[in-house]
Amino acid sequence: MEGNQKAVKDHKKLLIDWNDRLKEELVDLKFENFATNIAKELSNQSEFDRLRAEEKDLNLKIKKITDDERKAKDETAKQQHEDNLEISEKKKLVNETEVEAKLHI
Repeated sequence: MEGNQKAVKDHKKLLIDWNDRLKEELVDLKFENFATNIAKELSNQSEFDRLRAEEKDLNLKIKKITDDERKAKDETAKQQHEDNLEISEKKKLVNETEVEAKLHI
């Protein structure tokens, strides 16, 4: 047990020494590029925000074009249906006229 306690104390002392050296190194560090790195990242973020806004705008344009296309297709289909009904009515009228003409002969 005493051997384990001694090993624990040795490791603890070693960790405390490493911690003290690390603190000293951190104090000696200079942050020369820190401001430029922050400015660069802010620029990247602003570019990302701009691209996100552009994407949203383009998606809205795509939705509008898609809606317009769907409405145009619906209108065309409706017009074709009406034209087909009118053609059917005209054919029916022509057939009736032909039948009446043959009956009057």
